Amino acid sequence: MEKIVLLNECNEKNLLKVIEQMKIMGSPTIRVYDLGFDNLSQAIEGSHRLRACEILNITPNIEWIDPNTIIGDLDLIDTDCDPEKPVSTLGDWENYNIEFDI
Repeated sequence: MEKIVLLNECNEKNLLKVIEQMKIMGSPTIRVYDLGFDNLSQAIEGSHRLRACEILNITPNIEWIDPNTIIGDLDLIDTDCDPEKPVSTLGDWENYNIEFDI
């Protein structure tokens, strides 16, 4: 089991929309990096999609990325993080996490 830490908290209204979309589109692909301990990984996107997967009992497709990847080299939407820093600076691993069998 892999625990994936969400990047952000979820807005219920947006979550309901994502759930309906996922019922049609199926499992999403989410980019994550390994935190290096306790089968714990940090998502760099897709908090609503991950929460929807949990609710719908769907396992997401995972795209593993190097934690040293520079934020500015990725096409992240709605991030206020420094584009010059590595993705390992995103998120807070103590936030709520979701377990997936991946």
